[in-house]
Amino acid sequence: MANMTYKVRGIRELDATLRNAARELNDWKEPLDQAGVYMHQSIDKNFQAGGRPKWKGHHWLTTKLRGSGQILSDTGRLRQSVTSKGAGSKYELSKNKLVIGSNLKASGSGRLLADIQQNGLPAGVNKVFGKPGKNGIPARPFLMIQSEDEEKIERIFRDYIEGVFR
Repeated sequence: MANMTYKVRGIRELDATLRNAARELNDWKEPLDQAGVYMHQSIDKNFQAGGRPKWKGHHWLTTKLRGSGQILSDTGRLRQSVTSKGAGSKYELSKNKLVIGSNLKASGSGRLLADIQQNGLPAGVNKVFGKPGKNGIPARPFLMIQSEDEEKIERIFRDYIEGVFR
């Protein structure tokens, strides 16, 4: 019986590279944190633009009481809490998950300010911001991923994976 033997060159190096890649790709903190930094910038653009798409304007009474200031920028605390890792921010990073949000409470309420602004409140909900809510509060989504964000985040992850194999 005839036999043939062939020794693959570089198999040990390939094996080492694949083991290293498996270790590296088990922890996604680095690209998730990069994506988080990018998302803070994108969320800030939502505030600068008054929503992307545009948020519903203030109720006429709110405009009369406060003036015609920019929506969701009364004190700037909400914006700061979701565009940085500062006071009231929610930035949870683990090896396979990133959570960006805000833990700020609404004045006169136990509810989260970000939740109220992101999702709105129906008419008749009382004691939000310390006043009866006859007219409700329209949803003004600011925590959202734009199509250009998806492309940038995909690029961050592709670059990370390519870097693991270099």
